[in-house]
Amino acid sequence: MKRFGALLLSVALMFTLFAGCSGSKQQPEQTAKKESTQASQETSQQAKVEQKRPVIIWSWDKNFNGTILDKAISLYKKDHPDVTFENVDLSFNDICQKLTTGLSAQSIDALPDITLMGDNSIQNYLALYKEMFVDLTGKMPYDQFLPYKVAAGSYEGKNYSVPFDTGVAALYYRSDIFEKAGYKEADMQDLTWEKYIEMGVNIKKVTGKYLFPLYSQHAADGIECMLRSGGKSFFDDKGKLTIKDNPVLIKSMETLKAAYDAGIIKMANDWGGMVASLNDGSCASKVSAVWFLSSITAAADQKGLWRVAPPPRINVPDSKNAGNWGGSSWYVLKGSGNEEIAIDFLKTLFGGNVDFYNEILKEKGALCAYIPARSVPALSEPHEFFGGQKVFEVFSKVNEQVPAINYGAHYRDAEAALTPELVAYFKGEKDLTKALDDFDRIIRDQISK
Repeated sequence: MKRFGALLLSVALMFTLFAGCSGSKQQPEQTAKKESTQASQETSQQAKVEQKRPVIIWSWDKNFNGTILDKAISLYKKDHPDVTFENVDLSFNDICQKLTTGLSAQSIDALPDITLMGDNSIQNYLALYKEMFVDLTGKMPYDQFLPYKVAAGSYEGKNYSVPFDTGVAALYYRSDIFEKAGYKEADMQDLTWEKYIEMGVNIKKVTGKYLFPLYSQHAADGIECMLRSGGKSFFDDKGKLTIKDNPVLIKSMETLKAAYDAGIIKMANDWGGMVASLNDGSCASKVSAVWFLSSITAAADQKGLWRVAPPPRINVPDSKNAGNWGGSSWYVLKGSGNEEIAIDFLKTLFGGNVDFYNEILKEKGALCAYIPARSVPALSEPHEFFGGQKVFEVFSKVNEQVPAINYGAHYRDAEAALTPELVAYFKGEKDLTKALDDFDRIIRDQISK
């Protein structure tokens, strides 16, 4: 009906132009602009009538996701001035708790219209409450997003996500420390973990620096990028738990243990201590996600000393110098009557605006999964902190190589259960077989509850 109405409006405009007594002529561009403005106003008026409450959006990290949302809302409202939004900042844990409570009670009033959710957490919600999420299959340009991000938000053959930021990983390294040990930029390409560890042993001998930090409360964070480079998760392609028969997990644990035994890992008590060990210069490198860039650049005195390279690959068949740690996507929930507005908002900005992606990459370092944005100008801009290196270009090339995996419905539970077993294995309190057996038993018990 809107298209038919717009057509009648266009015909009426043409009649007015030809019948006007002034005899003035309007250029085609002016006519098109006028029609577009009138159509936009018509859409906004309809949205105003149909909208019963603001479009409520939940996200975490006000300085990153929150400000990006503010920009998206501002751009959308230029063409839809009567659409109202409520941008709600919560912690990630609060979002998980509130979603669980609202979804289990099927309480529309307790739920948002749009929520951000981590790629490694969404499968559990879709498994339990998929009827409460809008099936976006055919409503988003999924061929325009990186396949591994689309896979993370898909369930039983249907697409539920609007892919957003990635956790694409790279190897952050202090070029000055590596150079003192005899390594140049060319040596940082096509690394295996064995070669990386060999470098670390030499660096420790020559400079006294550790190769990289881990923190004991989340030691399994060293596993995620290693697993991903081998194309594996804690779950197989069908979502079935795979621990004791997972060759990539076994190789990853053995590799981290070798680094620990070599004395090149600096263990920290918490996240802050882990970051501090990089900022104070006691550690020479860290494999981490693109969002970790802000932690590296917090050490202003190290400006010009850091570089990035593709991450090391785990030594298994078909592995890649690519990895991912984290990342999130947007999801639309049913019930409030705002579904169509929410879908249009997400499609307009996150599924169709390259300039928007250029701005959020430049301003916030948000490297996203929208394929047409992989040639935006910000990708090619030199980064002063990294000695003029085009760091986002490196991340973007890695991003295209990240293998798709099935996170499974209990990925975060598995990751949490692995940490104490991994630490016990490091310290020699358990051998690999015992650590894997206990890990497998603990996570199966959790899943069965």
